[in-house]
Amino acid sequence: MENLPPAIAQQKVTTHQAAKRTFIRKAKRNYSNAKTNMPLVPKDGTKVIVIEDDSTSKVAFLKKEEVNALKIPDEKERSSASLMQPAKRKREQIIDLTATEEETSITASESIDTDGPLKKKTRQGKLNFLDLPTELLEEVVSYLSYKEAMITRELNHHFYSLITGYEQVGKVGVDNKPDRSIPQAKWSSIKQLDFKKYTNKLSSMPSFIFYQFLREVKNLPPIYWPYLADTQVHTVNLSLNKIGCEGVALLGKCLQSSKVRAVLLWSNLIKAKGAQAFAKSLAVNKTIRKIDLSSNQLQAAGAAALTKHLPKQIKTIHLTSNQIKDEGAIEVAKNIKLIELDEMNLERNRIGDKGIIGIIENIQSSLLKRIYLGGNEITDKGIIEMSDKLKNTILEEISLVSNKITNKGALALIKGCQGTNIQKINLSHNKGITDEGILEVAKELEGTQLEEIGLKPINLLKRETQALLREQYPHIKWIFS
Repeated sequence: MENLPPAIAQQKVTTHQAAKRTFIRKAKRNYSNAKTNMPLVPKDGTKVIVIEDDSTSKVAFLKKEEVNALKIPDEKERSSASLMQPAKRKREQIIDLTATEEETSITASESIDTDGPLKKKTRQGKLNFLDLPTELLEEVVSYLSYKEAMITRELNHHFYSLITGYEQVGKVGVDNKPDRSIPQAKWSSIKQLDFKKYTNKLSSMPSFIFYQFLREVKNLPPIYWPYLADTQVHTVNLSLNKIGCEGVALLGKCLQSSKVRAVLLWSNLIKAKGAQAFAKSLAVNKTIRKIDLSSNQLQAAGAAALTKHLPKQIKTIHLTSNQIKDEGAIEVAKNIKLIELDEMNLERNRIGDKGIIGIIENIQSSLLKRIYLGGNEITDKGIIEMSDKLKNTILEEISLVSNKITNKGALALIKGCQGTNIQKINLSHNKGITDEGILEVAKELEGTQLEEIGLKPINLLKRETQALLREQYPHIKWIFS
């Protein structure tokens, strides 16, 4: 695409944004008194009645230049515009939902004057909001809230289709898939829908709610899993559902072509066999970024099998409380070299010194940035040996809450952070760290990138020590409670 002059690109971006903001502002004000019994088809084909209250009808028209104001700028236009100061607009270009017919009429003798490379256009008759391309209308209405979207869909048939993706009104159940999907809509019915509360109402649920409005679902019955591929759902929470090995294998197959990005499955009796089947089913998936299989009795074999077969794009994995131990932790660390993982949670897995040393050795060529190893059996010996290897990682955060670390281990850890990218460490609930010890540790902060240090609970250090640390090292966010 031909590069636009920066000033023109900036003007196109700012006018487009102004148009959307004005639409939303007017919609919020005018829709509050809307009636829901308006006809679906306007009587006058040249007008679109978008709102009606007790006193007057509001007619939506666009001025000629407003059509171009709504043109969505491409990436090059956005990039060029971001480098320039906002250009001064020659005229106000906004959507006016309360404009009169005289203000918005367009005749064949009038031309559209633009400041960019867009050609001048003429049009016979009046131009209304619904004359815009469907993709552009979807972009504008996507900024409505859920409540506003529900009101808007009842204005006429075109708006019903625009909001729901269905041409026919009143379809219910999952068997009626949408005529078109609306992936960019910002609104959703609620943040998370718990299907356990609606077990007896699922068959009568409006189809557009299930396919277009839901973003996070909890306790979704297995009978609905095969339909996930056609929804806009991005988070599936099936924790505490006892789906077992067979259930998680089926779920994996149903997620293969879905838009789901996060799967939360803690406490489901999945075990090693189920974890391996789940990962293999997801091998062709291109969207999932987060998996939580905490408390599923995976043990070392299950954790190793899971991480060995996961798709490359996985960013976050939580395997808390799975009795992985040292052997499993080391195998997991070896496997994540093959994927794009940047966060791993292995808390409460009976990992000791051998395990943490093996983990740090094996993540040196990985993309891992955050690792959580709280509630394990790590002592000063493991901390001292692994600290020398931190320079070869790209870690930014390490959590070692509730281990068996004393002043000696804490001092070695801070020294190991020198010359690394590590910004956060958490040593909370390590009873072996004393007031005198942490003051010595703080002297080694120079040369580190540390910004936050966790030292909960509050009775771990005296208040005088806390105040002294904050005073002498104000660039550090000290977490004492």
